[in-house]
Amino acid sequence: MYQKAVPEGGTGAAGIASDPAGSGRWLRSNVSVIFSQLIDNTMFTIIAFYGIFSWDIILQICVTSLMLKIIVSFVDTPFLYLARNIKPEDD
Repeated sequence: MYQKAVPEGGTGAAGIASDPAGSGRWLRSNVSVIFSQLIDNTMFTIIAFYGIFSWDIILQICVTSLMLKIIVSFVDTPFLYLARNIKPEDD
């Protein structure tokens, strides 16, 4: 029904080997979130606070909010595993 983006035994994003059993799912998920949040958070913080705060305050806001987003990413990883194991009921 679904096509695999990467063939079994191949590599996916960032050269991380695809794993049909899903043991590397947490790594792929968290690496993806860290990189995307780094870009998103930096762009937003600079655009939102440029001219309002000094660069040292902008840097503090950027680093603090990025760290919080990374922590949330690691905390929500177990829920990713739980959601993948939920089987839909047959109607």
